[in-house]
Amino acid sequence: AEGAHFQKDKGCTPGTREKILDRVTKWIECPETEGQTRTFLITGPPEAETSAIAHEIALRFSNCGRLASSFFFDPAYQADRRPHRLFTTLARDLADFDVMFKRALSDAVEADSSVCASWDCDRLFERLIHGPIEKHAIQPFGPIVVVIGALD
Repeated sequence: AEGAHFQKDKGCTPGTREKILDRVTKWIECPETEGQTRTFLITGPPEAETSAIAHEIALRFSNCGRLASSFFFDPAYQADRRPHRLFTTLARDLADFDVMFKRALSDAVEADSSVCASWDCDRLFERLIHGPIEKHAIQPFGPIVVVIGALD
């Protein structure tokens, strides 16, 4: 989805939200959970600036080569950022991040070329994300991060 990735200028004002940013960063880098798939959910009212926190985390991990993908929903771009676009964008980004995933994704699309035109989120997730990951587990040097923002 065009323009759905994180934007540097939408992150936190320098010196703000440091406690939560450090907590999320430490959680991502936690060596005790290496190899585990984990989810960190940040919720809150608008004044909590959860989207700014998500943009900032994406920036931090992009800078160190650990951001595999980011996707931010935006009501101003509803036509371009429908839920099914999350999965096609995530698949493309993971393919750019990991060459073995790219091969597994290519095989999946070759086996079912109509999947890319689908709006069925379950089908897209299964064929474009879960299937290729099961076929080839991404083997990064350290944690990889996927940030999805503005789910409300």
